[in-house]
Amino acid sequence: MTEPRLPPSSAPHDAVHEAAVLANALPYLRRYAGDTIVVKYGGHAMGDAGLAKTFGRDIALLKQVGINLLWCMAGGRRSTRCSSGWTSPPTSLMGCA
Repeated sequence: MTEPRLPPSSAPHDAVHEAAVLANALPYLRRYAGDTIVVKYGGHAMGDAGLAKTFGRDIALLKQVGINLLWCMAGGRRSTRCSSGWTSPPTSLMGCA
């Protein structure tokens, strides 16, 4: 099976480029379908709207290919503010909030 190659002139945010990247990544992502991975979200990413949007897109993609996610935050004031509107309170594991 030959893998699709990226067009040489594509811009980083070009839809054709993104489609080619996903086509290349999909066989590797499928290996983890049904598995659970832990994703830490915190620090600088929580304070940057652009990084938060990218994080959300990446998480949605992982879920769509069948990967179960355990999302955790590092704790601190930003985590408290972020989780304040949730219907279920955050859970602290092993002393880590």
